[in-house]
Amino acid sequence: MRKLLELYLRKPVLYDILIGGFLTGTIITFSCANVIKVPDEIVCLELISDVSNMSFTSTGFVLTILTVLITFKAGSRKRENIKEYETPLNLFFQTPLYKKTTDILKGCIKVLIFVALTSFLAKALFAVNGAFYLFFYGLLCIFVLSLTLVRCVLILGKVLGLQTVN
Repeated sequence: MRKLLELYLRKPVLYDILIGGFLTGTIITFSCANVIKVPDEIVCLELISDVSNMSFTSTGFVLTILTVLITFKAGSRKRENIKEYETPLNLFFQTPLYKKTTDILKGCIKVLIFVALTSFLAKALFAVNGAFYLFFYGLLCIFVLSLTLVRCVLILGKVLGLQTVN
């Protein structure tokens, strides 16, 4: 499981899109086989609006995490010896993992803003007679949004775990 997570974190945005695309493609297949029915236009427009709102709200969540990390890093000083660090978290701030973590979180912010903005654009372009496209685009966005948030929570859990290690 750990190796799978490490592989995923190397190119998380790519994997989010691939997984989301696969899941959406599966649902499209079920829809074409009349197993799943595409909702009417009003429901699809509401779905896209909700996705956009969730993306903007989630962006604030991730920005908060990033701000807290940066604030803690500012209070951390580099030590001469590893044993001089009070906590593993303070040591973390001086390693390449800190940059990797902040890069992953910045990538999450970019994805979330992209999803929010393209959702507004899709709503404007396909508002009339575009329920089919809006529905599946909304699903894709939900999958990507969900994977992005799971990634943030995983990273946050790992960082918080450093505070409790003795």
